[in-house]
This record gives sequence, C-alpha cells and structure tokens, in this order.
Amino acid sequence: MGPALLRMAVLLLVGGGAWFLVGRWQRRRGPAPTVLPPGITVLTGPGCALCGPVERALLRAGAAPRVADIHEVDLSGPPIRSLPVALVVDHEGGVVMRRSGRAALDDAAALADRASAL
Repeated sequence: MGPALLRMAVLLLVGGGAWFLVGRWQRRRGPAPTVLPPGITVLTGPGCALCGPVERALLRAGAAPRVADIHEVDLSGPPIRSLPVALVVDHEGGVVMRRSGRAALDDAAALADRASAL
C-alpha cells in the first residue's frame, strides 16, 4: 500500500505542476490575436483622444468601421507609433491603406473610398 500511495502522490504533483505551468504560460502570452476582417478597422487603445472623432468621420464618409483594441490584433508590418490607426483590409487579409494619428481623421473620405472600391 505504501509504494502505490507514493506513486499516486508523485503523479498528482507532476500533473498538477504541469497544469499550473500551462495556465501561467497562457496568461503570460495574453489572448490569441484576431485576424482583421475585410473593410475598415480602427485600432484603438486606452486614452486615445482621436479614436472617437475618427470613427465618426468614417461614418460620415459612408464607411462602417470596425473598432478593435490594439492589443487584440496581430499586425505584421511597420510598428504602430500613434493611435488611432485606420486600416483598409482587402478580402485576402492584406492591408491596402493605412493611416494613423491625425492623418486617419484628415483622410477619412479617402479611406472610405478605398474600402468601397474593394
């Protein structure tokens, strides 16, 4: 009875330790990144003063932007230096137009035109 109990305790410790480490690793990595859908996506972040005005300017220009948090999107390409970022994504998932910061607000009509041409 002694060796069987010892084997059970070791098995529980190893299994529990592996479960704990996998959980810690998942929390460290964060949520799985999302893929950008076709159309216009506005990437926002905490404390973004221009995010609301950019979204409203795109709506006035006739586009229906999707809003996503910057930390939830997997982006390849140049680093993002200012928010908001307005991206026009084609049906293959490629970014065909990108404006960030004040340029996203100033070029809202051009972004909407490019998205409607897709």
